[in-house]
Amino acid sequence: MKFHKMVGLLFLFAGCDALHNIGSIDRSGSDMGPDGSGDCPSDINAAVGKACDRSWLEQCGGCGRCQTCHVLQCSHGTWTAIEVFADSSCYADMRPASTPWTQVSSGTTEYLHGVWGSGDKIFAVGGSTILLSSDFGAHWADVSLMSASGRAFSLSGVWGAGADFFALDGLSSTILHTSDAKKWLIADVQPPVSEPLHVIWGTSAIDFYVAGGYNTVEHFSAEHWSRVALEISYVGAITGWSGGIPGVLFGGVTQIGGHPTIQEQISRQAIRTVVLDQASQGGVKGLWSDDGTNMYAVGFTVPEHALLYSSLNRAGWQKVKGGDADMLESSGQPLEGVFGDGTTVFAVGLGGTIFNWNTLKIESTGTTEHLRAIWGAAGHFVAVGDNGTILVKTVQ
Repeated sequence: MKFHKMVGLLFLFAGCDALHNIGSIDRSGSDMGPDGSGDCPSDINAAVGKACDRSWLEQCGGCGRCQTCHVLQCSHGTWTAIEVFADSSCYADMRPASTPWTQVSSGTTEYLHGVWGSGDKIFAVGGSTILLSSDFGAHWADVSLMSASGRAFSLSGVWGAGADFFALDGLSSTILHTSDAKKWLIADVQPPVSEPLHVIWGTSAIDFYVAGGYNTVEHFSAEHWSRVALEISYVGAITGWSGGIPGVLFGGVTQIGGHPTIQEQISRQAIRTVVLDQASQGGVKGLWSDDGTNMYAVGFTVPEHALLYSSLNRAGWQKVKGGDADMLESSGQPLEGVFGDGTTVFAVGLGGTIFNWNTLKIESTGTTEHLRAIWGAAGHFVAVGDNGTILVKTVQ
């Protein structure tokens, strides 16, 4: 079976300086070439656009399996240049198989609760440890927190934009900051709260949110903090988008009933509330969206089962069905985080669970350690979890 793609009349056959005949397909009782002979002409470009009176196809330039062939075809009385693949199976061959999830050495036994990348830097955090990778997660180095010695931290999240990265100390509600990826210091701006904080996310170094329990959500914009009023008693996840009409998603547990809930704020205006499952108690622990068109939510229901919801093309939040999703929601481990790179979306959870949203399959990880967070970009994904566990995967 041949797949054709029409190209312009001035089609240039790269790499075909010495063209030769590799055969023709006779469709009219004649095997004559476009120059009147049975051979491929020395200058295919000269034949393009000239008149023809037969339905005839000849391949010129030569190609192996799954390589592009250069073809002339008589179409509506004119020789036309066409680019073809020899077989439909070539499309699968041109996209190499994904690499498996591979565990790499972190050099720590700290429980890692957050991971985020920007530019060529990726940070993973947990306890008093901040790890840095500059090669898509293959190798990690411990980064000194700050000059003050003897202080213990309980880092619960990390986020960054550009050269600025922020790590959140959940117990003291302290924000740490680095702009050179070398030295972390207590940030100049600190949230005006005393409650424990667990989540940090934003769009820039002067526009970000922190959140935690007791309905605590603080927004830093320019030079000021402001409280965001929600109907969620415990905020477990924040994500959003800045392109088009900007929006922010907050996920957690409702104040009344303890149901898994999402609240969406569009253009910093009114907040819309969606209770994902009114029949179950539980909470949202992870959120991700591309540009607000497709949105993904993961978490847990009571008893300890997975929560999987998505809103595709803004068609409304729906429980994910099919594949391994049904098993996860009925008896699987709770999920802690979700992230995508615009093409592939993964969710991670307890017991070493990684769920591929594209295939609706649980992927093999080789670990039973609880996974707490995931981040990815341009086909590179990093998942982190308990006892210093770091898994990496490349999706081609």
